[in-house]
Amino acid sequence: MLKSKQPDSTLLYRFYEAVKNNRLSSIHLFHSDVYYIREALFNRTGVVYELKEIESAIADAATVTTKSD
Repeated sequence: MLKSKQPDSTLLYRFYEAVKNNRLSSIHLFHSDVYYIREALFNRTGVVYELKEIESAIADAATVTTKSD
């Protein structure tokens, strides 16, 4: 499994911080596909992408697909 060196980028850390600060509604949960795609990209390229980068790329691809239909 891909491990981040920055604890603030892990979902569990962000979850506990939100609970501690009573801000659960502030957490953005990524779809499981985002995690799978990031891991696949890492295995193929060795590059670690931010989850938000993957999510943005998925949204962009969906927009392009929708526009070309």
